[in-house]
Amino acid sequence: MKINEILRDDSLSSGQQPRKLVFKDIASPNVYFVHEDATVSLIAQQMATHWTDTIFVKNDEEKVTGIITDGIIWNLIAKENDPTDPRTLKAKEIMFKHFLRVDWDTPVESIEKIREVLENSKNKIQRIGIIKDGTIIGLVRKKFIEHIKRYSRNFSFSLK
Repeated sequence: MKINEILRDDSLSSGQQPRKLVFKDIASPNVYFVHEDATVSLIAQQMATHWTDTIFVKNDEEKVTGIITDGIIWNLIAKENDPTDPRTLKAKEIMFKHFLRVDWDTPVESIEKIREVLENSKNKIQRIGIIKDGTIIGLVRKKFIEHIKRYSRNFSFSLK
C-alpha cells in the first residue's frame, strides 16, 4: 500500500516552495533481506547479526513480497500449546504481505501526519518501507517518529 497521496500536502499557495525534507532524509538506510524460504531460525540469526528488528522478504525474482518484525518472531515463540516448532516455519508463512511503502523523494510535510498514518494503519506493522525505482532502500520506524515528536516539544531542530 502506497501512502504518497496521504502524505503529500497540496495546500501550499502558488508562491510558496515545498519543504525540501524527503523520506530518504529520515529513513534508516540499514535494510536487510531474506528469501521467502528462509526459516524463522535463519531470520532470527540475521536479526541478531545485524542488530535489527525488521527484515524484508524477497522471492526468486528479487521482488519484496513481505516484511517480518521481531514482534512476529516473539509472538510465534510465545504461543502456548502449539505443536509446531516455530524455528521450522518459513518466511512466506509468517510475513506480513501488506505494509506501508512510500517513494524516497516524497516530501515529509509533518511528523504528526506520519505518526497518524502509522497509528491508523490496518496492520500492526509500525514501519514504512522507503522505495526508489521499485527497490526498498530504507526504513522509517514508528519508534523514530515518536522520538522526534517527544524531543521536538522541547527545542527546534532540523534534519539534514
